[in-house]
Amino acid sequence: MSLLCVSAHAETLPQIEAHQFDSIPIQKSQSGRVYLFKVDENRLPKTGNLVLIQDHDKPAMAFRVLRSDLNKSEYIGKKIRRYDQTGELKINQKYFSIEKVADLLSAPEQDEPHQAPAKKLAAPVRASPPNPVESSETTVTEIAPSPTPAEGVEPAKQTAPPTTDSSLDVEEFDQDLDEGNSQNLNKGPDATTSDEDEDENGSPHHPFEVEESSRFDHYDNMLGFGVGYFKNMSNFSLNSVSLSGFDIFYSHVLNRDIWFQSKTSQDDLSIDFGLQYYRLVNIDLVNDQYTMIPLSTELRYAIHISPSFAVHGYLGLQYNFIASMQNVDSAGANKQTYNDVHGPQANTGIGVMFNLGPQWYLRVDLGLDRTMVGLAIKW
Repeated sequence: MSLLCVSAHAETLPQIEAHQFDSIPIQKSQSGRVYLFKVDENRLPKTGNLVLIQDHDKPAMAFRVLRSDLNKSEYIGKKIRRYDQTGELKINQKYFSIEKVADLLSAPEQDEPHQAPAKKLAAPVRASPPNPVESSETTVTEIAPSPTPAEGVEPAKQTAPPTTDSSLDVEEFDQDLDEGNSQNLNKGPDATTSDEDEDENGSPHHPFEVEESSRFDHYDNMLGFGVGYFKNMSNFSLNSVSLSGFDIFYSHVLNRDIWFQSKTSQDDLSIDFGLQYYRLVNIDLVNDQYTMIPLSTELRYAIHISPSFAVHGYLGLQYNFIASMQNVDSAGANKQTYNDVHGPQANTGIGVMFNLGPQWYLRVDLGLDRTMVGLAIKW
């Protein structure tokens, strides 16, 4: 038996206070139940409120606000109702939105002890579905408001006679959207249950529970500076010495969730560009000196174990340029050394990344080409 509400009672529902704004979906969970929305500044809905999203001037979805971020002007909403017009919201598309702020109905007066509560007058009523064999008539029982009774007199219940009007407009009662207190999340035993409140296995979820894993690292760009020991392995030679210097690097994320996309591990693939600086001194024992400016391009694969820790491995190519030379005869005695210190080389190694604070990270690399510690910022 479904719970129905006669449309004639829609006029007795409490009026609400609402405000209008535009919501832009910027991220969606894999199940499609949780969305991350971007809004204009100072238009952020409050946590726990209901937000109705419209598409082409028609209701599309209703969301419960799980969390609001005032600094980013973003909020997370869990879908509690979907209408037929729209299957899913498009990312980065603007949607007209309405937030239910509060009900405007005042509390019922309790001066007379024998007076029936006003809330029961507008309570939803039950309607039995018609029997297709015996009769096509639909019987609707309606509780109508009675005149104010005299003191000490019990108000009498009035029952409307059966009606044969099969065109009577009845609408499904939505407790989440129609109930007076928008913060009350408890459903009655006869309320219709949306499939959005259960997971794929049929297990119920608390309305404020987000079963989707949050993004450990949602920044696409990183710029950093590192110091350490660097190796010159020009022309793919493995015979080299470690030299102190520094490195400036920039990284951009190419792809995420390649193999891991759970609550405990996530991965991404980035491309890194680096510029190094170090000096080669007295290689030929004639007080010769080479100032090197290597340029590198690497692919870096990272696995994020938590929001504050990640491990990575990198592989790429580097070309060692000679910026300046002293006491060097590139055509004479130093010719062989000159040819050995500049040219391409392969870079490979592993490393870790620690989150030090908002958008600040400590990076440590240990590889064939370098041993480096650096500080980086992401955005």
